[in-house]
Amino acid sequence: MTPQTPAPDRSRSGSVAIEFALALPVLLTVLFGMVELTNALQVGRKLVSATQSVADLLTQEASVNDARLADIFTAAEQVVLPFPAAALKVGVASVRFDSVGGAPIVDWQASRRGGAVATPGARSAGLGLPGESVVIVDASYDYTPVFGAFVLGSLRFSETAVARPRRSPTIARN
Repeated sequence: MTPQTPAPDRSRSGSVAIEFALALPVLLTVLFGMVELTNALQVGRKLVSATQSVADLLTQEASVNDARLADIFTAAEQVVLPFPAAALKVGVASVRFDSVGGAPIVDWQASRRGGAVATPGARSAGLGLPGESVVIVDASYDYTPVFGAFVLGSLRFSETAVARPRRSPTIARN
């Protein structure tokens, strides 16, 4: 009589491959979601830094011209790298407070890529004494996710910075 070998347990063969095939989409979704979350958080931080940088650079000046403003806006674009600078919109407004009543008066505004400061006079009320001024910087960034663009579309991040001039009571625009 010849010894018989036991038949392989066919019910378990390939189960690891099937489990992996079922788990892989979930694992990839978690991985790509974490990448997108990390990128979105990084864009938010970079937008805060870019907005603060514009306010900081601008308030160091006693007067600015279009070329200097362009340099300051370019510095903000460098801050958001490696993300596309084309998605960054920046608006700046210089608001002076009337020396008699302290009412806010918009001296000048500038922008890059359609950025704007909405109602700068109203937003600056109470932020300075008569004869002083403030600079308001509004920036936004439209972040388009790399992997989830078809699900989320683009996300808009916005940031505002308000600062006082350092070298003079107001910043003149030439």
